[in-house]
Amino acid sequence: MAAPDIKILISCHKPIALPHSDVFYPMHVGAAGADSPLAGTHPDNVGDNLSDRNFTYCELTAQYWAWKNLDADYYGMCHYRRFFYFGSKRHVTNDHGQIEVDRLSQQTIEEYFIDDTALIESTVARQDMITPLYWDVRNVPTPDGPKKTIREHMRAYGLIDDAGFELLLEIAQRVQPEYYDDIVAYLNGSRYLGYNCYIMRRELFERLCEFEFSILEEFDRRFDYSQRTATQRRICGFLGEILFSAFANHVRAEGAWRTAELPMVFFMDTPAPLDLHRCNAEPITSSDDNCQIVDIVWRYPLESPYQLVAGIDSLIRSLDAQKQYRLTVLCEPEFECGIAIGLLGGRPSCLDLRFTSWDGFDKGALPIEMTWPEAETLLPWLIPWLFPDSKHFLWMQGSEVFFANPANVFESLGDRALACMHDLSLERALNLQENDAVKACYQAQTGQCFDLYDGSLMVIDGMLLRSQASAENVLQLFRELCVAFDARPKDLVRFLEPSVVLKAALSALSERLGAGTIPFADACPALEVAEVNTWAAVEHASPWRNALASGPGLLHYTQGKELTKRELSPFSEKMPEADRIFWMAARQSAAYEQLLLEMAEYNKDGIGDTLINVAEDLLPCGTRRRAVASKVKVKATSLLGR
Repeated sequence: MAAPDIKILISCHKPIALPHSDVFYPMHVGAAGADSPLAGTHPDNVGDNLSDRNFTYCELTAQYWAWKNLDADYYGMCHYRRFFYFGSKRHVTNDHGQIEVDRLSQQTIEEYFIDDTALIESTVARQDMITPLYWDVRNVPTPDGPKKTIREHMRAYGLIDDAGFELLLEIAQRVQPEYYDDIVAYLNGSRYLGYNCYIMRRELFERLCEFEFSILEEFDRRFDYSQRTATQRRICGFLGEILFSAFANHVRAEGAWRTAELPMVFFMDTPAPLDLHRCNAEPITSSDDNCQIVDIVWRYPLESPYQLVAGIDSLIRSLDAQKQYRLTVLCEPEFECGIAIGLLGGRPSCLDLRFTSWDGFDKGALPIEMTWPEAETLLPWLIPWLFPDSKHFLWMQGSEVFFANPANVFESLGDRALACMHDLSLERALNLQENDAVKACYQAQTGQCFDLYDGSLMVIDGMLLRSQASAENVLQLFRELCVAFDARPKDLVRFLEPSVVLKAALSALSERLGAGTIPFADACPALEVAEVNTWAAVEHASPWRNALASGPGLLHYTQGKELTKRELSPFSEKMPEADRIFWMAARQSAAYEQLLLEMAEYNKDGIGDTLINVAEDLLPCGTRRRAVASKVKVKATSLLGR
């Protein structure tokens, strides 16, 4: 038996992560008044349409367009932040009968089975009409307290006034008398449906549209929109919720149709999807036709905008004005880009800077099928296939400060496709007796145990890597190494703080792909000197110490969350050498004072006391450090309640 032709409209007015399933039909509502079309959507302003009335009809302009222009066996409607949940797992719902999820992304779409085509088709084929769950308005607060009826509830929110309700009822009684009692009963009841979300057979869908628009089009002609707020002007959309709900109740009362209720998944935040290729695909103009663009992709795992600004400020000071640079920062969802952009101020013309949220990443952009943990873990090794038009990449994952032109680090490549920092932290771990089995496995897989590759900082010749391997090769090799090292799924989901076995597997992956090492003078990890002296081989410890002493081109905190937890102060005479180098760069940043206060908040008993007492005790009069410390002292004293 052939699967039914299902078209579930997604009402969109901005870019969102879209489900990868042919049952969904994304619609750009209000396209007639938009500056540009939404990628991946169908505009509602072609054919017979109401697009120019979207300000009042809201998502119903998509419904009207489908009624007049789209052919299907089943029609559905959902919104850019509300989707039906077709899974069998029970989830806690809010007082509106919805499953609340923080953010819409390809990962949460997959997690909540939203684009599981087979599941959707089998569920829909067993029903004639699917609606959301009903919920009781008597249990939900309004600005004027809980209300007993839906009419009072909507009026308390200022959505529809009494004049609007009376005009609706007057038109409905004359135009659609068969449904009049259903409308009155719904408004006087407390079981709310609403949202204009549903899936129904063609016959019911056509009945719904004939019923709704016969009323709404006359209401729209007669309603006075003057002196109304933007919310009040959306009245036809709100009335559509009432009419749809009354229609659904009417259909259920007929008793001739198979109907079901499914919970909606409500996404609190709906960011634009992250398209890595588009982020770096826009051309950078240069007077030099032979100018090589330096691509930098920075996976920044912290919430602190100040630490990032200190790093970007140091990068800007290190750029070669004769080159062109393109920096894409992949932030955490909670990261406050506005603060960072405000502190950075103007940027040189040679730097193209993009901020984007990491969780908008769509693994469908990759040429292979893989799990989410695999995609997140392997991202740096798969960059050449995500940026097929670019040649060289510098990948960083953590916290960085620069003291030299980042283009210098590409010299580490030589004739290789990729080069990584030597992983001193992995070397320490493999020298612990408890990890002897992992060390033996590493030697068996690579034939040596002296070069350990840190994938959190690497340079890649994308063209060369693409010529030597495929994305499928990389994934297959990684999976084989995970089996060899006994890396479990729980290891993959901790890719920001990887286990020893995962770090060993990733290092072996780089070795198998022919990686070289980046000299510590170009990129140096921030570690404790005593720790490195104890656990690292002399061949690695000595050049690392020399790089710290002379000043590396780039200082790299591999574990991005480590710095904000350290008990350090930029004024302490016992500061570790790597931290001294960090603060050398941070002091020149516009984020310096905010970063000091952030450190104080992280460790009130350690750095907080130091910040309060150090200005007069340690720092020379007239110095910039004393002036800054004195200012911070006042703020820190208030912060710590002294």
